[in-house]
Amino acid sequence: MHSPLISHLTCLALSSSPLLAAGDPPLPAVWTLSEGVSAPESAYLDSASGLLFVSQIGEGGGKAKDGDGWISKLTTDGKFLKNKWVTGFDSPKGLRSHDGILWVADIDSVVSIKIATGAIIQKIAIPGATFLNDLAIAPDGSIYVSDMLKSRNIIDICVNRRDLGSFLPIRSLAESAPNPVSPRADPVS
Repeated sequence: MHSPLISHLTCLALSSSPLLAAGDPPLPAVWTLSEGVSAPESAYLDSASGLLFVSQIGEGGGKAKDGDGWISKLTTDGKFLKNKWVTGFDSPKGLRSHDGILWVADIDSVVSIKIATGAIIQKIAIPGATFLNDLAIAPDGSIYVSDMLKSRNIIDICVNRRDLGSFLPIRSLAESAPNPVSPRADPVS
């Protein structure tokens, strides 16, 4: 079990003032959540729904492929709407959303979840990935995911937004020239 000091989520009060300088008083916590969390990795506010999503690695640690990770759904005042909203992740980390879909980096795959229902749409295996960590999404829906253990490896998943089942090539931006690889997209029924 992780200690409450390590396994908690804290919301800090941020104002429109400039960043704090050395010697400034610390920002006060607006709320802290320590029960029901186990190695929280990322917190992401989906602006469209107004919901806060938190990836929780679970007891197995950041590299374990053990299926005990999950995504929590909270209000912005720190109340669980559903702690184990979507389960079965190995070690979920980065979270981002686009067009009603929550995208999750999970060691060697990227998972898409319909925000309205919590249903997993697809799990996209990323060939050769070892520690997918964080995500970014471009306005056109292209997803970029970093592979932390493969230093300087950024993977671009070009998603055809008309059909979530159709994925275009993946390329590593670390390579001198794009080397397309066809991902295996496993639809979840």
